Amino acid sequence: MTQGWGDPFGGAPFGQSPDGPPIISAPAHVPQSQPPRRSKTVVMLATVGGIATIAVAALVIWAVIPDSSSTPAAGPASTTTSAPTTPAAPALATAAQLPGLLLSLDEAKSATGATSTAYTVTDKQQFNASEGVATQPDNCRSALFTGAGEIFVNSGATATYSRSIVLPDPLTTTELGGVEERVVLYPNTSAATKQAATIENLWRGCVGLLTETLNHGKNWIKYQVDPLTRSPQDPSIVVLSSIVTDTPGVPNFRNVRVVAAKNNVLVDVAVFGGNFGDGPQRITAEILARIGGLT
Repeated sequence: MTQGWGDPFGGAPFGQSPDGPPIISAPAHVPQSQPPRRSKTVVMLATVGGIATIAVAALVIWAVIPDSSSTPAAGPASTTTSAPTTPAAPALATAAQLPGLLLSLDEAKSATGATSTAYTVTDKQQFNASEGVATQPDNCRSALFTGAGEIFVNSGATATYSRSIVLPDPLTTTELGGVEERVVLYPNTSAATKQAATIENLWRGCVGLLTETLNHGKNWIKYQVDPLTRSPQDPSIVVLSSIVTDTPGVPNFRNVRVVAAKNNVLVDVAVFGGNFGDGPQRITAEILARIGGLT
């Protein structure tokens, strides 16, 4: 099978000699021609040429006919695509669930390391009017206590609930003087988050020396307000710390404010007194966890 290659032997066996003269027999016999004699070399070359032709044909057949034992070529890999999943919307709290988000007396004492048995607990469902209380700079009441009505009245809040845990004389204690936990309900997550950002921005303007006047200016307390920080455990928790300064009879009094938001609830916490560690952050983190656990 030599198609496309031409005759490998050029039309005749390579090396074949032309026919020689006829061989003459003895006179008694009728003369007859003899086939041309071929040398052993010519016969061998012809044999080799035939074998080569068969080998070439075998190679062509082997290349054309697939091996039955070979594995068929794999087709293109099939791919499975799945539709993207949409995260479930966070569970929105209701007004009836707000009291259950706040820590109890024992839980608040545990979070702050308090040991006194003289604390009183008061729950309320309204914002803090703080009649007769003002600050310099203006509009910084929220930097000192929770639920300042002026920053919530037009915020879109639909409900609030607070729990105050306070000693009879919180200004002079060396341990926890008091805690005020507050949760504020909004129609949706974005509204709660927006209000938390509004309070954070307001607090930035209260950093430095802050004077609180009480009883319509009859008494005053001065605070040194530190720059805002965030909880290392949860950066969504914004912390504003201040300490009383230049105020006779009020040694080592600290006030820490915390604000955060989760789902449709804003968390507004104030912790004050002598020594309470990282209690404000721990209380806030626990409230946020309870909000996240709502179904």
